[in-house]
Amino acid sequence: MAVSEAQKLAVEKYRREKRDQLAVDVPKGKRDAYKMIAAEKGLSLSQLIQNSVESFAGLHVGELPEEFNQLPVDAQKHLMKFLKSINENTPH
Repeated sequence: MAVSEAQKLAVEKYRREKRDQLAVDVPKGKRDAYKMIAAEKGLSLSQLIQNSVESFAGLHVGELPEEFNQLPVDAQKHLMKFLKSINENTPH
């Protein structure tokens, strides 16, 4: 069954409003290796990357570099809020 034009527009609108895109450059051949790992885990490549970043961030919360203290207070608050949200959404 073909996807209707209305369905395509709805998906495009959803992505535009609810999703961000992130481009990642990797050495040749790594993309396919990562896709195989994701498939073995029953994940999409996007899910694998998101889970990996969130796990990494969750493991390193509390290990902020010295430069953190040199950031403006507003930037520190935003960064801490971001790290907290990642930690809360990372499976433990």
